[in-house]
Amino acid sequence: MNVVPNHPRKSPNSGGNAGYALGLCLLGLLAGAVRAQGAGGGLNVVDENALVQNRLGKAVDPNLAFRNHRGETVRLADFFGTRRPVVLNLNYYGCPSLCGAVQRGLVAGLAKISLEPGSDFEVVTVSIDPREGPELAAGKRNSILEAYPRAGARDHWHFLVGEEGPIRSLADAVGFGYQWNEYSKQWDHSAVIILLSPEGTVTRYLFPRSLDTMEFGSRDLRLGIVESSQGKVGTIFDRILLTCYGYDDRTRTYSLMAVQVMRIGGVITVVLIGGLVLFLWRRERRRPVPATP
Repeated sequence: MNVVPNHPRKSPNSGGNAGYALGLCLLGLLAGAVRAQGAGGGLNVVDENALVQNRLGKAVDPNLAFRNHRGETVRLADFFGTRRPVVLNLNYYGCPSLCGAVQRGLVAGLAKISLEPGSDFEVVTVSIDPREGPELAAGKRNSILEAYPRAGARDHWHFLVGEEGPIRSLADAVGFGYQWNEYSKQWDHSAVIILLSPEGTVTRYLFPRSLDTMEFGSRDLRLGIVESSQGKVGTIFDRILLTCYGYDDRTRTYSLMAVQVMRIGGVITVVLIGGLVLFLWRRERRRPVPATP
């Protein structure tokens, strides 16, 4: 499987330095879109259809039906409608290389945060290969639960398979491009985790911090989940952090926003000065008035 380490494309009016963005895009394609092909020894360049498209604010169809690891039919609506956001992971269970690394990176990132599956978020993993069945989903589920033994993961990390129509509809809705590579006999797609709001709208794309480890940053996961929940999960401290941190499309991480920090610092300064003035004024009023000779 080939991986494209790109961030979602922006609309033409998204602003920023176009030349710089184009340079980053080209470097990303050169770095991640070419992979040696094992026994064949050739090189394969990922097609544009395997890139991630920006679908922020778009909603998925809640009526799309899939099967879980027990072969039971479920709908996407079963995972929405609560206060919990959804961490969506699209890959395939029979992948011989990168899909497992991406899932291990997701597990490593989630294991470092205190937010819990079931109480704070749901995880939904969907196979993009319509030939895969519930038995493969069950096998992958067992391996993930062994690596991520949180109490809520058993009931709130869902492993699904489906037919080509629903899979393609879900992928298109969230901007996840993928295609079958006849040369390598694998599916080409990007390494990305997609966060959805409790109502099923796309809120954030998260990418691995490193293509070597494929681990997703714990701060990115935590802030992304809190942001996607619209403040319904997490702590007050998390919500304060979100006022100082914002998602940076260039670095693809949540970064400290200097303007926000300066703005908050300015407000705090004004409040402190105002409090000092009020204190001095009240103290002055309490002073006894000297008697008139």
